[in-house]
Amino acid sequence: MVTYGLFDGVARRDHLVAAAVYGLEDYLAMYGGTVDDYLDYLLRLDEALNGIRDPVRVVWLPFDMGMYRAWLEGSPWQDGPEARSAWALAAVEDPARLAELKRRYPVLPAAPLDERLTVEVLYLALPVFCEAEEDVDLLARQLNPLEVAALGARLRREMPPVPACERLSWLRARGADLFLGDRLVGAGEVEELDGYLRSITPEEGTPGVVNVPRRFRLRRAPVLELVGSLPSLVPVFLPLMLVGGREDVGFLADWAQANHQLYLARVAPDVADLLASLGWDGRRLGRPGPLLGAWEIPEFLDLVSVEFGREEGDPQGPYPGPGPGGRRPPGKRRGLWRVK
Repeated sequence: MVTYGLFDGVARRDHLVAAAVYGLEDYLAMYGGTVDDYLDYLLRLDEALNGIRDPVRVVWLPFDMGMYRAWLEGSPWQDGPEARSAWALAAVEDPARLAELKRRYPVLPAAPLDERLTVEVLYLALPVFCEAEEDVDLLARQLNPLEVAALGARLRREMPPVPACERLSWLRARGADLFLGDRLVGAGEVEELDGYLRSITPEEGTPGVVNVPRRFRLRRAPVLELVGSLPSLVPVFLPLMLVGGREDVGFLADWAQANHQLYLARVAPDVADLLASLGWDGRRLGRPGPLLGAWEIPEFLDLVSVEFGREEGDPQGPYPGPGPGGRRPPGKRRGLWRVK
């Protein structure tokens, strides 16, 4: 089966994908615009090919306007994205033509992946001791945005120096900005919230604060399902969002997770102040941390359930797991690391 127009200059026959890459001059001649538009085109091309889910063999080739026009004259195609896709597929299936193209253009333009606008979301684990269901309601309230911004600024100052986020275009950025959510969430809300936060750009408002909609608030029923009954130690999570260029965002996220013990110890008083703005007694707040990706939270809950069980003399701990045997202890793993 042949499909043309997967993207401008991209066609597919069965498991073979031909992807023509336009040079800057050809792109501007066809579409106009600026160099920034061209760099965005390279990123969109990369995204289009990464969006193909089944196994394919991608063959990249340079676009040559002269060879394309000569081919077009002898073909039934009219000039356009699908015609350029058809030309790319024909060139890939002709070894001599493909070799000539690669001889003329030995180096292909590359997408500026380090500048791709990226959102990374981590969750700061906060162990809180809840005595009654009313404590859950208290923690579910929206946090004071000024206190959230102050904590976010302190967290950012403790990180290595990286420039503030600078938007270069619709798809590109340099540097990184840090935002904190204005609401604590439970483990059960994290998966849906993670998808939501990765789909948005923080709106104008209090700098360093991203709004967490009320539908993600902490609720009594999921908390009781997790811990069994109150009083109990309950893990809640504060969303931390990094926005900027992929390389800078990835570096800060990796650094924060790798150094979370020292890093979070320095800001523990600020975290206590944030919860105090809700009226929470700081004596019922444990040491903050670690910083987790959404995918790491289930294993984190396994780890803390084992630790709580040891403390209370109950091998299953206060977080009963699914099935008659409860959660299976995860072994001796000490660290939780971000997976790229």
